[in-house]
Amino acid sequence: MYTQALDSVNATIPIETRRILLANRAQAFVLCGIIREALRDLNHALSPQYTNEDSAKILTAKYFYRRAKLLCTMARYDEAQADYREFADVMRGIGKEISGEELMLKEDLDRRAAAGDDSEQKQRDELMRAIDVSATSIHTSHDPKLNNTSQARGFIFRSHYRATFPLPPPDEQERLGPDFDPGSMTLSFDTLNSKPNHHLPDPNLTPILIPVIIRAPFYFPNPNDKQAPFWTREEKPVCENKTIGSFIDGLFTSVAAFSHEHRASLPSAMAHDRGGVVVMISFRGRMFKIPRETTIKDVVAGARWPRQSNAPTFEDLRQTPRRRSDEIDGIDLMRGWMIVVYVVAKDKLGEL
Repeated sequence: MYTQALDSVNATIPIETRRILLANRAQAFVLCGIIREALRDLNHALSPQYTNEDSAKILTAKYFYRRAKLLCTMARYDEAQADYREFADVMRGIGKEISGEELMLKEDLDRRAAAGDDSEQKQRDELMRAIDVSATSIHTSHDPKLNNTSQARGFIFRSHYRATFPLPPPDEQERLGPDFDPGSMTLSFDTLNSKPNHHLPDPNLTPILIPVIIRAPFYFPNPNDKQAPFWTREEKPVCENKTIGSFIDGLFTSVAAFSHEHRASLPSAMAHDRGGVVVMISFRGRMFKIPRETTIKDVVAGARWPRQSNAPTFEDLRQTPRRRSDEIDGIDLMRGWMIVVYVVAKDKLGEL
């Protein structure tokens, strides 16, 4: 609804009306857990294009407060604190009191920002920033903490899974059973101490290990059971610098040879191994055809939208154009902790 309204506005519509529409759409995105697009809209609403001396001060304060909350969710505390200060300054300037709930955000930000280097909070936050939206600052400041050009991978990471990150949500952990070890089977930095390498120019670029699920919707290990297509989870998280082929090649033939029951599926297994097409599906349903020699890191970079400079390009099996050129898309961090790789025999691509 808000998108339709924004698309239909013209030069006669007051800037303040457009600003309100942007901020309201951002709030709708937050409620849907799509916080990257929410951040984009709030950035626009608070930009000089939409916010000026004539803008309603109470709305300006409200938008700074909303963005501070959003940045806190993304573990971008320096920027969130800067926005909170802007919010508080505007509120004081118009003689409005700050509520107890609003003060609680400041206390939460201060506590999180002060977390010790060895704390679980700090390690979780560093990992979240490394996989999330680019951490390039939205602020212009002489403070070096705010004017950074730190990079992140750009996974789509929905807000309702952040509370348990990097662990799966509780219902998922229950389904995984007692053999699931949170200490070794979740997303982490690929270092001996599972922390980012602060000797790098950008610690966010420390390699990460990612849990991987492999699904083959048209391969049935037991040909008599068409209700059970193949899927498996890699025993250990996979380094992002590994190629897709490093854990896909030969997989299906080995499954078919594992037992007498599965040998009847050997022809299908060979079709998946020799001619199977690797497909990864983005948050917005784009179906990218991925060469097996592609690293996971390059898959994530190539699936980002808007596209980054020098990112790999993959064939999109969906031929329909994107709804908006500025939509935000990328590889979905499924349920906040894993990625899914699909393998499809060539003759089945049309059935996706």
